[in-house]
Amino acid sequence: METAGKGAAKVGKSLTKAGVREYVSGEALKAIQQVARRLGVKLLQRTVLRYSLPIASVGIASTWNYWATKKVGHRAARQFASRAQLAVSP
Repeated sequence: METAGKGAAKVGKSLTKAGVREYVSGEALKAIQQVARRLGVKLLQRTVLRYSLPIASVGIASTWNYWATKKVGHRAARQFASRAQLAVSP
């Protein structure tokens, strides 16, 4: 019984392949391939964005943090220098 089931599955598989090859050919096949190609491009774009956006964000954030810290440091140095002059002068 089990052998007959396996044989029927093989026959069904080969008949399905033959049917698909017969009915999906020519223009239909080209249309399916074109849709698949577009879908593949969209998935690739989405994947590239998913992984490149965080990398770009890290670069932008680190540059901004460097610049802002430098500005705050310069302002603090000027403030301390100003306070030191006020403390020294009577």
